[in-house]
This record gives sequence, structure tokens and C-alpha cells, in this order.
Amino acid sequence: MTDAIRDRLGKSVYDLAVKNGDIELVPFEIMRGRSWRDAFILLDEAQNTSAAEIRMFLTRIGEGCTTVINGDVAQCDLPQGCGLQVAVDLVRSFNLPVPIVEFTSADVV
Repeated sequence: MTDAIRDRLGKSVYDLAVKNGDIELVPFEIMRGRSWRDAFILLDEAQNTSAAEIRMFLTRIGEGCTTVINGDVAQCDLPQGCGLQVAVDLVRSFNLPVPIVEFTSADVV
């Protein structure tokens, strides 16, 4: 994902944004105790989160945030199951106003 952002913005703009804290890359290992407000948040490769990790991530989203969570549940590598699937199932079972976009092979270009 960082390669795509760097390609889109240009290396110098990307590097400056990271240096200034406008773009932040945060691994799950150091996410505890953090929260976000007024931010665009992208969780990439969410199929490899556990249910506990996706819960931890979702509870840190504050006011004014736009959040995108992406992943392919068919590519989950975790033996205990896929946190992304848990989140999708909860959204659907409680009929939450959260858009879910599912791509098919017809969408691949």
C-alpha cells in the first residue's frame, strides 16, 4: 500500500508527509492506547487480523474519521479465523449503516 501511495503522491511529497506526521504507518503491535480523530484511516490486509485485533482497531476510531478496511477473507492465513469476516458478519447481522463493497473476478483489470 505504501508503494501505491508513494507512486501517486511522488516520493518527495510522500517522504515529507511521513516526516511531518501527516501520513503515519502504525503496526498493530504499537496500536494499544492510541485513538484517532479527524483522520482518514486505512487498514490494509485485514483478512490477517484476529477477532481481537479487529475489535481493538475499531474501538480506536474517533469522531470525524473516515475508515477503509480492506482484505480478502479467502486469503486468511490465521488458524483461529478471520477478524475481517467477524466484522462483516457483525455489520450484516445488526444491519449497521456501514457500506460493504465486495469485488468479484469481473472487477479485476
